[in-house]
Amino acid sequence: MSNEVQNPKVLILGGTGFLGTELSRLLALRHEVQVMNRADGIDLENPNPDSLRAYIQKNQIEVLLLVAAMTDVDLCLKDPMKSRQINFLGYQKLLLPLVNSGIKPVLFSSNNVFSGVNAFSVESETPKPSMVYGQHKVELETWITENFSNGVVFRTARILSSSDHAKNPISDLSRKLKAGIELTLTSDRKLTPVSAKDVASAVEAVLLCKLNGTFHLAMNAGYTWFEIGRAIKNKLGSSTVIHESESRDITGREIRPVNSTLSNQKAQQELGLKFQSLDEVIEEYFKS
Repeated sequence: MSNEVQNPKVLILGGTGFLGTELSRLLALRHEVQVMNRADGIDLENPNPDSLRAYIQKNQIEVLLLVAAMTDVDLCLKDPMKSRQINFLGYQKLLLPLVNSGIKPVLFSSNNVFSGVNAFSVESETPKPSMVYGQHKVELETWITENFSNGVVFRTARILSSSDHAKNPISDLSRKLKAGIELTLTSDRKLTPVSAKDVASAVEAVLLCKLNGTFHLAMNAGYTWFEIGRAIKNKLGSSTVIHESESRDITGREIRPVNSTLSNQKAQQELGLKFQSLDEVIEEYFKS
């Protein structure tokens, strides 16, 4: 393609968490990938834009992957000021000096920007978040879209992986089932997870073809946590019991939307992606 660009240098903000670790590992196969975290001066509660700008200039960074976030939606509800600082204001302060610099920001946002009224939400649907976390993600999405014409927003639900990372739901549920720990998982709320491998492929696509805009990264089908747990249990051949529950039975936490599913049609058509299924990701995990 005439507008392809070869292997731009990538900087991940928040590269030690689950998604950041996965992206760093997968993208490093083709790109020069660098990582900055709180220890490097990228503290979203006390952002230092001069430090980030100097690092970008010194290392000739072309793409910023905005991964760091306060993602615990229950903590966001309990401390909305901290959530807004980390999930919006901190980024705004860091990125403001970079407007018109040519840097390409890639934001990892959430399915929680939608209220859950509609199943399989599309990118053109107006966000109407019911959760505090989602509200702050919408603020950042809007600001980036308005200030960076080359910006990208990826919305995801939960990330699944073949790695043994502690934050990988497949790994976490597998360990508990193997240990004989009975699980209670919700069966009334559907979400569309996505594999880390597919997220990395989406990043590759927008970088190599200079694409911008908003894309939903999701499996073709929606699953409840009970269905995900049962699929892992069946693969293990485990006899450990998994109990069904409803979201309303869980008290003291943010109310989750019943429909947390995203449509991946735009990403399939414009990015050329074929998303892994739940069974394929689980199979890959047990083979790794």
